[in-house]
Amino acid sequence: MRMAMSKELRNLGRLNITTTQDCSADRSISTV
Repeated sequence: MRMAMSKELRNLGRLNITTTQDCSADRSISTV
């Protein structure tokens, strides 16, 4: 379980790195 979760978390981490950039852009646009 932990091994699978760690792998999923790593994949999510990679996705978050790419998505955070898009989210930050969306947030900046939405906030402004």
